Order: sequence, then structure tokens, then C-alpha cells
Amino acid sequence: MANKINPRLIQKANEWGNDKIPEDRPITPRVAIPSLEQLVDFAGVKIQREDRDALQEIYRSAGKNPEDYYSPNNDGKIRIENNRIIYLDANSIQLTSLPDRIGDLKALQELYVSSNQLTSLPDRIGDLQALQELYVSSNQLTSLPDRIGDLKALQGLYVSDNKLTNKSMKIIKILKGKGVLVSE
Repeated sequence: MANKINPRLIQKANEWGNDKIPEDRPITPRVAIPSLEQLVDFAGVKIQREDRDALQEIYRSAGKNPEDYYSPNNDGKIRIENNRIIYLDANSIQLTSLPDRIGDLKALQELYVSSNQLTSLPDRIGDLQALQELYVSSNQLTSLPDRIGDLKALQGLYVSDNKLTNKSMKIIKILKGKGVLVSE
């Protein structure tokens, strides 16, 4: 099936004075549009089922209700865009572990889990391909998963006040070499 030109893109090009968009230009959506069956209610907002389930597992592991941290005007500790979680601030909520389901938050751009009692991060953290900022300072981490290097969009990693081993320091060095800002 050939990619079709997005009509809105053609309209914008015409508004900008471009009279033609190359027919062979691939147009791919930035965020997949969810089907209605995949959307569920979360604090009065529709989000992806996998996002809701991941949030519930994260917060409930600390004895918290994620809906208590969401604000409809998107200025709370959980922010939603296009039915996906893009921002999650779970700082200081007494987390002792981060569930594997964190990897289900496909659109997550910023993750804050500082000032908890985390001793490790799950390998599935590497599934967060949209993640730009990761804050894990002031925990009890001794290592970083190798898959943290899979985070192609990562721009900042904040790991100060942990007990990281030499192996993790090598991972940090590699990330710095890729231009990631690392706060140790």
C-alpha cells in the first residue's frame, strides 16, 4: 500500500506558497491514532489501556492511586497528550521498584522517579523510545540496565546520589559520548 499525502500537509504547503509536495514523500504519523477499543477512562480522560494499566501498577506498588496525581489542565504529576502519557512525576512516593510495565508507556517523554528507594531499573526502560529526560537521582541504584543505551531520544540522565558501579559508569560514559547530558 503506497503512502498517501496527508491533505492537511498539502493545505499547509499551499498556505506557505509551495504548489507541490513530492508524491513519493513518505508521510508517517508521529503518534499512532488509537482505536476506540484501546481507549479507557482515567480520571475523566480517555487514554490508552496499556498506559492506564502501567500507571496503576506503578502507583499501586507504592500504595498510591494514580488518579490523585492527575490534573485535568495537564499541570499535575501526570500529563497526557493524544491519549498517551507523556510526562510522569513519581518522585518521593516511596517506590521500591519500577514495574516492567513502565515499558508500555510508549509516548513517555519525561520520567521522574527520584527520591524513592529504587535499587534497580527494569530492562524494559529501554522500550521508552520517546523518552528525553530520565530523573533517577537520590535512590539506591547500584547499576543501570544495559538497555538504557537503547533510548535514542534521551537528552538528559540524572543519576546523582546513587551507588553506581564501574559498569554503570561505563554506560554513562557511552551516553555522554552520544551527547546525552548526564548529571552524576
